Amino acid sequence: MKNKIILMLVIIMIIFNYNGISLTNQNQFEVKVNVAAMQQLIVKEDVGVSFTYPWKGMESGQPLIFRNVGKLNIKSNVDWGLNIDSIEIYRDIEIYISQAGANTWQRVDKTNSLITGEYGNHNISWDIKIVQARLNYNLNRENTVLSSPTKDYQDIRTVNMVYTLTQL
Repeated sequence: MKNKIILMLVIIMIIFNYNGISLTNQNQFEVKVNVAAMQQLIVKEDVGVSFTYPWKGMESGQPLIFRNVGKLNIKSNVDWGLNIDSIEIYRDIEIYISQAGANTWQRVDKTNSLITGEYGNHNISWDIKIVQARLNYNLNRENTVLSSPTKDYQDIRTVNMVYTLTQL
């Protein structure tokens, strides 16, 4: 009987001791908030250019550069990646894009270009550079099918971009 009383007292002390611990922890609480990723891409001004091919200086290897083309606004509460691709594919030229003033060119024809950014609100404009395709740098126009007998062959070309905004 004595053993039963001692056992009961030990159990009661453990219960009171446990309740004492839980009473002291009642002042602490934890809050978790899950916020869904939000991203918005607004094309304020299309990113597209038209030009005459061949352009002046192309034969000597000079690129054709367009500055501050188009305007995009990206709003995101997470870090983001923007895939950029050119709709048009021309075999005789290469198309590169850079954020306006950055001078870090990425090819966008035949390959996807990826621009990344941090969360927040970003207004982006682009510089577009068009160069003669590497295979055609030594192109002698007088010996090609592209030359007309009058050497006045010209073509109007366009470059337009498409985008995909993703979460990183």
